[in-house]
Amino acid sequence: MKSTIGIAILISFLSFFFYSFDGFSTLDNKLYDRHFQKQLLQSQENSVMIVAIDDDSLNAVKEWPWSRKIFADVVNVLNKGKAKIIGFDINFDTYTKFNPIDNAVFNHAINAHKNVIMGRRIKVYNKKTSFLNPNNKSIQSKQAAILHQYYDSDYSVRRTSLLTNINNLVYPSFALEIATSYLGILLNSNTLSIQNNTLQIDNFNIPLDKQNKMLINYTSPTSPIPIIPLHIMLDPKFLDYNPKIFENKVVLIGATATELHDIYPTPISLTMEGIEIQANIIQSIINKKFIKTIPHLFYMLIIFIPSLIISIINRKLRIVGGFFSFILITYSLIVSSGFCFQNSYILNISAPIFSLLLTYLVSIIYRFLVEEKEKKEIKQAFNQYVSPNIVKKILSDKNKFSLSVEKKEASILFIDIRNFTSFSESHSPEEIVSQLNEFLDAMTEVIFAFDGTLDKFIGDSVMAVWGATIDQEDHALLAVQAGLRQLTALSQLQEKWKSEGKTILDVGIGICTGEVVAGNIGAHKYKDHTVIGDSVNLASIIQRQTREVTKERGFICRFLISDSTNKRVRDKIETEFIGEISLKGKKEKEKIWEVSRSKSIT
Repeated sequence: MKSTIGIAILISFLSFFFYSFDGFSTLDNKLYDRHFQKQLLQSQENSVMIVAIDDDSLNAVKEWPWSRKIFADVVNVLNKGKAKIIGFDINFDTYTKFNPIDNAVFNHAINAHKNVIMGRRIKVYNKKTSFLNPNNKSIQSKQAAILHQYYDSDYSVRRTSLLTNINNLVYPSFALEIATSYLGILLNSNTLSIQNNTLQIDNFNIPLDKQNKMLINYTSPTSPIPIIPLHIMLDPKFLDYNPKIFENKVVLIGATATELHDIYPTPISLTMEGIEIQANIIQSIINKKFIKTIPHLFYMLIIFIPSLIISIINRKLRIVGGFFSFILITYSLIVSSGFCFQNSYILNISAPIFSLLLTYLVSIIYRFLVEEKEKKEIKQAFNQYVSPNIVKKILSDKNKFSLSVEKKEASILFIDIRNFTSFSESHSPEEIVSQLNEFLDAMTEVIFAFDGTLDKFIGDSVMAVWGATIDQEDHALLAVQAGLRQLTALSQLQEKWKSEGKTILDVGIGICTGEVVAGNIGAHKYKDHTVIGDSVNLASIIQRQTREVTKERGFICRFLISDSTNKRVRDKIETEFIGEISLKGKKEKEKIWEVSRSKSIT
């Protein structure tokens, strides 16, 4: 589990690191645009209008640049129509043949009305910002603000800078100056501050993205920003026909004509006029309709939690289950992103999906490497002690097997050669080992055939277990059937030994079923997967009782089982009650049964 969490933490951290340095900006921007194209945010109240220098206006007035008197007339008409704020998205950086008289007329108009804000363009060169025409005084206004479009790496306009630092002085943007003037908020260095990706202006807060720029909430096509061609306003009777059209509005004056080249790509259009972009920014601020970003801490959790979930799932489920979980989590992130956008939040999902995908792949690779290592260790540990069938079951489902120490119900079998001491004294070491190995091979083969675990050889004795290495519901029956088959195998060996002129060996078998402690048990460096407990001791005692019963009855008793084992097998195995034996340290006696033959085994 620690490795699972470690993988998720490491990859999530790397993903957030790349996100912080715009490593996913290209994909996030495309997804951001897709949201706007698929489901624009709710409509906004129109507080902004545009007076456009469009193609028709250029054809009507001719000779660009126009006389400044035309703009003076427009300012006067707008103020007569009770426009609240007038903004010029025009850089008056060229002289006209009408200078200087028309400049004076224009200057008088804008200074007479106190509600005109002029846009001043800037240039950025070698990361230094300066005014485009710092010495241009042909048009003078007490209110001027920065006109500058901020582009993303693909040259699309999605966000805007509300403040610009020029020569250590902070200037508000054109849109911010107009919007706050409309709202009656005074801008100065004492009221402006950016903290925690928020522009604070007294009690008015504007949420910013991680670059401290405002995401532009483009208005829905169902409620577009009204646009009036400038040339129709030159009609003296224009306000007579439309007396309240400008009342209490922000009116922006700027170019939309094709030949004036003030066009930019945006999320909702590849050709949006600069003046319309400014109008969208202003309207968002006035209506407080902002697109907010997810807080950093919460965003880190959005990256981390799906990665943690997929790493845990990959650890628990098979590859197919992990794949479908990956698809489901990815889909959930996409749906969540759309839901957030509908509620004016932008959830960039590139980093979470990247982290999710990388965690998914790494956890699969890690799982493969770990499982291969575990399989190798299991094969090395158990190939000599259990049947290939059990090894396959362990490898196919590790939940069936555990090296940790735990209590389990199991059946323990002991089989021991009788009078082996006398046999050893009368035979050479080579003869002893040869015949003993032959016996042990035959008994072990039977244990494996009935899916038992060879726990250990104890001299001439064999200990086997069922139900401890893996769960086996019929462990008692398997153990008894194995014991019967061992007697059959012994009979075949005895015939062989007789034909070879060797000593005929006989055995006693004892089985007990009960609770054991199973797991890796031993010294710090040397451990065996074995079982311990009263049931193990009782199985050994019962095996020894075969000799006592033989003596008492006068004929051979080879196979005894405990009462607990008998209760589990009596429907399929013929048994005979022998009696009760006393156990050291226990008040109650133990019933023992002799196994005669199987009702089902062939």
